[in-house]
Amino acid sequence: MQENRECPAICHCTLSCVCATSSPSKRIVGGTDSDITEFPHTCSLRYNGSPSCGCSILGPRKVLTSANCVVGRTASQMSVHHGSSSLLGSSVDVIDFRVHENFRNEPGHADGSYANNIAVIDVAEDIGGAIAVASPADGNFAGENCTITGWGSVDGSYNLSQTLQKAEITVLTNQECADAMSGIGIINEATHICVKSPRNDTGGCHGDYGGPLTCDTVSGPVLAGVMSWGVGQLCDTSYPTGYTRLSSYVDWI
Repeated sequence: MQENRECPAICHCTLSCVCATSSPSKRIVGGTDSDITEFPHTCSLRYNGSPSCGCSILGPRKVLTSANCVVGRTASQMSVHHGSSSLLGSSVDVIDFRVHENFRNEPGHADGSYANNIAVIDVAEDIGGAIAVASPADGNFAGENCTITGWGSVDGSYNLSQTLQKAEITVLTNQECADAMSGIGIINEATHICVKSPRNDTGGCHGDYGGPLTCDTVSGPVLAGVMSWGVGQLCDTSYPTGYTRLSSYVDWI
């Protein structure tokens, strides 16, 4: 299968991007069905009642997602679906949210592509399933296998999965990510944590933005990142998927 690399574009939303690779490959993209009991912190952010982005539960009334999933929206337009493997079901209202003050909504900003792409959401009712956020003491996870989860597209289309998907994926070093993204985006060690399948068959896609990257530590699983960007309208898994590196934001969160 030939790929068109002349016009890749970093995508960071659930809508279309400027340009795309010409042909999709197997795409959460490349994942398998999961039960919510495996990753109870995984949730879905809804906009006007429709699934829009992924999110993660940090506390009884505290949820984390990416800034690009909430910018331009109001709290009353959003809700959080949780506690179910199915994308269908009820949700809890969002009452407020906070976007990082230094969020940069640009693919080539000097601070890094989509730097500080993180937002905290407050919900109206207590919800379960919280997970701890990775700390600097947990390391950078480079070379380790972690897990991405979400209900995003499995084939590069805008049709979301109705069942929670999971996929094991490898964390790259910052240099590996920078090399892979050369000429496309700017990688910042404090801002980004990049993941990629060695077989180029797994990655985040439309609907997964804001969703979790979960890594194991000696103390148990931690939330290492929230999805920030991917490459190409068709979710080109031959490139890394970019996550916001949460160990740099522990104090802010």
